Amino acid sequence: MSGCLKGVVPSSPLNTMWATRWSSPTFLPTLWQVNNASAWAFVGGENVCGVYCTAWGCGANGSKWSQQQCYPG
Repeated sequence: MSGCLKGVVPSSPLNTMWATRWSSPTFLPTLWQVNNASAWAFVGGENVCGVYCTAWGCGANGSKWSQQQCYPG
């Protein structure tokens, strides 16, 4: 897992771990998002960076970030 998670960056909405969630009011960043894809399409999501980073470590040096560090707010 550490090799897969080395590109995760704390507080970055794009370089983090997301899971789809139908009931989420949060817009999930997607690869097909152009300028304002939320105007015509909505994919709900939940940032789960803290779950993975607490367990296995993330980033180039394998830091154990909490959910608050990954996605404040």
